Amino acid sequence: METKILALSDVLVNSNSFPWNFALYLPFDEKWVTGTRCAVLDTSECGKDENDLHFAKSNGLEYAIGMQQVQAIVDNAKSQKKDVEIDLLLEALLFYYDNDAFISIKE
Repeated sequence: METKILALSDVLVNSNSFPWNFALYLPFDEKWVTGTRCAVLDTSECGKDENDLHFAKSNGLEYAIGMQQVQAIVDNAKSQKKDVEIDLLLEALLFYYDNDAFISIKE
């Protein structure tokens, strides 16, 4: 998998296309919005790649959350609402990050 900077919206919309054992890296010095730059990197025990960790650090990104959790957050939101918009996916991610719990979507 190619290491590159992505938009957070792309990761949320395509979360299931990333390996479940990778992790989402985000900048901690700015508010996370759909256009926030990020990276999905391999941080598994047997796959710690120094190049990936250097890439994250050199781009001001830090470990935020595992992709397995991101995929579960997106799946949970989609199970509650058929056509989930990107802003709601972002809200669900932020809610989970802050509360360690899935968001309850009210129609």
